[in-house]
Amino acid sequence: RNIAIANGASNGSMNYSPDFVVMDHTFNITASQRAIINNRFTPNTNLTNQVSRFRGQTNIGIWITIYESIANSKAPTFTAGLDSAPGGRFDMANFAGGVGTDPLLTEFFDNLLVDYFTFIPTWSSMAIADTTNLYANVTASSATPFLASSIPTVNENHVTLNAQNLAFALNEILNPVLTTNQNIALQSIWIKNPIENTVEINTDYAIEKATITITDMLGKTIYSVSNQNINGTLAVPVTLQTGVYLLNIQTQNGNVVKKVVKG
Repeated sequence: RNIAIANGASNGSMNYSPDFVVMDHTFNITASQRAIINNRFTPNTNLTNQVSRFRGQTNIGIWITIYESIANSKAPTFTAGLDSAPGGRFDMANFAGGVGTDPLLTEFFDNLLVDYFTFIPTWSSMAIADTTNLYANVTASSATPFLASSIPTVNENHVTLNAQNLAFALNEILNPVLTTNQNIALQSIWIKNPIENTVEINTDYAIEKATITITDMLGKTIYSVSNQNINGTLAVPVTLQTGVYLLNIQTQNGNVVKKVVKG
């Protein structure tokens, strides 16, 4: 039985917001040397922003920049940036507690304007296949390979165990749910990776009238066929570029999503 526990929110709750200012601070190293750091989260949908700017300056009567580094980021048309997406959080506040007493590191963490950022988006932890929007709600109808899941409604720190997800895990272990033969057949499917010129679908059961779809990681359909019977091994002829793809097998009794890797 394929299950999942996520620490990211299911209802679209964000970690701060796109384009949020992470740091805007001047570090006075000496009387004649300073560093200016400006950082932001990645932007909203289809927008571009400056996510990082570092300036090293020296004073020769006036401050002049002797080194500068700038990085820009553009969000795609289908989702806002990763940093603030619903998901398990990287806890920088806790991380800061272990840096010791170095005054420069202390100043750095004291001037961070965020305590965390998205580490594992809910979309990724649940292997959602029917949308590429990192901010989309996760519902019972979302296309995921998991038969059951525990997902909070608030974002938690990465690998947080709590009463809800511990009870869920215990219940799955102590009270296993019996599935139909057809669902067992779907869950038994495995893919031979990496692939070459065919996608090899393997199962010990007979699966009838399946719709097989292969999409890239942006959601673009590469291959689709309906009313396909699978019994033992089925070789799907498809030409793929090097990368990672999602194979969705849909029947009237359910669906399963598998990862396909082209080396």
